[in-house]
Amino acid sequence: MPILLIVALIVYIILPLPLQLVFLAINMIVPDPIPGLDEAIMWVSVLAKLCHFLMTIEFLQKHRWLTVLLILAFIVCTIACIYFLVTRIVPLIIS
Repeated sequence: MPILLIVALIVYIILPLPLQLVFLAINMIVPDPIPGLDEAIMWVSVLAKLCHFLMTIEFLQKHRWLTVLLILAFIVCTIACIYFLVTRIVPLIIS
């Protein structure tokens, strides 16, 4: 049972922030044997994600040239992946 709880906690920490908030709201309603402990752990994870998000926004506002460079790199990589899929993978699937 403790291993299952550890795995569930790891999965919860990896979840995107909106899903974390949904699970936190559900967990606040469901009764549990140790009230408050799991909610505290969940709130720490949510606050850590919010803090990281705010730090990222602050960094991107400070370094606008890097933001533009990252967006351009993302666009180029996306186009390269689509090109690879269309020219290499799709013909293999069709034939």
